[in-house]
Amino acid sequence: MTEDNSRFIVQAAKERHRRSVQRVLEVLRRFDRDGVPITFVGVAAAASVSRPWLYREPQLRAEILRHRSTATRPPTPLVPVAQRASAQSQHQKITVLNEELRSCKQECARLRSELGRSLGEQRLAAAGTGTARPLSSVSDMSPT
Repeated sequence: MTEDNSRFIVQAAKERHRRSVQRVLEVLRRFDRDGVPITFVGVAAAASVSRPWLYREPQLRAEILRHRSTATRPPTPLVPVAQRASAQSQHQKITVLNEELRSCKQECARLRSELGRSLGEQRLAAAGTGTARPLSSVSDMSPT
């Protein structure tokens, strides 16, 4: 009677399956890290597995669908995970921008005031009501 060597074939098939699953998981991590859209077609091609096989593997199918559902919520640019801004970083940027805006508004108000005084002086000089007064004394003028 011949010896049954089918266990070696079964063992090789299990090992091939384990390596395929590992490749798919590595592709998913790389795609997420690099900001690449995760699709069944793209993962299958990058991991050198068939698309129908991905659909038949419950763990991998669930993982791909999970990545796809989180990726479709907010339409964000393809930014790698390592370069994505944290909530604290975004808050700090907003705080800095608000302070810069406040400063610009104050400077704009100051410049408008100076311009108004300067135009008032020019108007007085052009009207022949006398010589132009210093900027600080223009607001002290009262109509005669």
